[in-house]
Amino acid sequence: MASLVCRRAIRSSPAVAGLSIDTRRYHAVIVGLNARAGAIVGQMLTNPALQPLAVTPLQAHRPRFGGDLIIASAALAHGVGVATRNIVDFTLIAAHWPDLSVIDPWAA
Repeated sequence: MASLVCRRAIRSSPAVAGLSIDTRRYHAVIVGLNARAGAIVGQMLTNPALQPLAVTPLQAHRPRFGGDLIIASAALAHGVGVATRNIVDFTLIAAHWPDLSVIDPWAA
């Protein structure tokens, strides 16, 4: 059985009413930050391709603080995947950290 880090709790709403996740294959876990996750996020921040995920451009409307990098590093440190609708950012991270598995629970 694979484990997933869920970015957000799935709430009962019309947007997710048709959501179907095979719970026999996955179970949600909450993992904490540890020294290994801190070391991984430090390595991620040295990668120029991942720095835009943590550094806010001056013209940006919303600040970025590296939250996705922190979530990915915690998942990597604990050997679990990430379930998120934010596939773009996490796919970029996974391109540089191939051990990170990313699952979009809303995908067909």
